[in-house]
Amino acid sequence: MWSSDRPHRPLRSGPSEIEVDADVSSSSEYDSERSDLTSLDSSVFNYIYENGRTYHSYRSGTYVLPNDEKEQVADEYPSAEVIGVDLSPIQPGWLPPNLKFIIDDANQEWDFPEESFDFIHIRGLAGCIADWPTFLRQCYKHLKPGGRIEISDLVSRTHCDDDSYPLNCHYRIWEAEFFRVADIQGRLWDIVPYMHGFLEKASFEEIKFARNPIPIGRWPKEPRMKEIGRYIRAQLVDSAAESYTLALFTRFGGWSHEEIYFHCTEASFFTKEI
Repeated sequence: MWSSDRPHRPLRSGPSEIEVDADVSSSSEYDSERSDLTSLDSSVFNYIYENGRTYHSYRSGTYVLPNDEKEQVADEYPSAEVIGVDLSPIQPGWLPPNLKFIIDDANQEWDFPEESFDFIHIRGLAGCIADWPTFLRQCYKHLKPGGRIEISDLVSRTHCDDDSYPLNCHYRIWEAEFFRVADIQGRLWDIVPYMHGFLEKASFEEIKFARNPIPIGRWPKEPRMKEIGRYIRAQLVDSAAESYTLALFTRFGGWSHEEIYFHCTEASFFTKEI
């Protein structure tokens, strides 16, 4: 089992050629970095309180991520009419006049007219879509001829280029258990390897795929990648590990809240060392 004096090298979210900063500061700077990082039907505000977090009440139980203030969304296309679809009314209080949100479940049959969109943007829906081929066929059906779709998501499985991040550390244990329980849930979380084929089957053409390395932590030498790594680490430690775990593990894995809190705390502590 991992101990605090075990030497390790950086955890990375994909094979890369990112140069490591040999003079990276210690994890003691983590706490100061955290400071760098707030007319609907009333029934949808009746959130479900579970595991100390709130979850959407609309189509309750179908989505395992919380909807409290730790989860937010934004957009900026001033020349377009923008429609956002979400399961909970968690949007900012002030919105641009060309932006509106609809509380709905994208897994269900869409109420929009066919061929009504020029562009569909999908972000962070790994594990949320019950049937990706069916969902993408709906996207295709509702795009105008020549319209485009953009899908942005993270590769769910992390990687270490030199395999020096130990498999028996709490983070790796958490990750392995996450995918075990996800299989029980029956949702696809690691969507990136399958997306090209899904899009082809949905009749999309001219499919382009871009993959960018995302560091976790301040280990990169290049300033921009170091800054990205800071925020990814803060998100993972402060929010993502617990957010992705609580409902999934308690509903489908038989874990107790206390067990989850312990492993998330240990996994987060280990990640702070990066």
